[in-house]
Amino acid sequence: MIKKLLWASGFFILGVVSLYLWSRVDAHFCELYPRLCMPKVGQCNDIEHCSMSLFRKIGIISIFFGPPVVFATTAYIRAKKETSWSQWIYTLLLLVVAHGVIMITFRMMTTIL
Repeated sequence: MIKKLLWASGFFILGVVSLYLWSRVDAHFCELYPRLCMPKVGQCNDIEHCSMSLFRKIGIISIFFGPPVVFATTAYIRAKKETSWSQWIYTLLLLVVAHGVIMITFRMMTTIL
């Protein structure tokens, strides 16, 4: 049980790191291509000053808490059986790449569609 919780805690932290790094990539992308990061006409993206629907609030919460929770859950499930170091690294790489693809897709959906 302790082993599973340690792996889950470690992967939770790695999920936070992944969120930070992909956010930096997204910010750099927006510096290079500002036109692609502009909100749609009439859309307010200011969290403090705009009213938001429940769906949008859930989306914002899932952006910040989703990756660490998914990383931790995956590690907790994988720790149930004997796993080699290479399998842990492959799992981490798969999670980081999937996280990046989801963030890029989300960026494209919110600006183009």
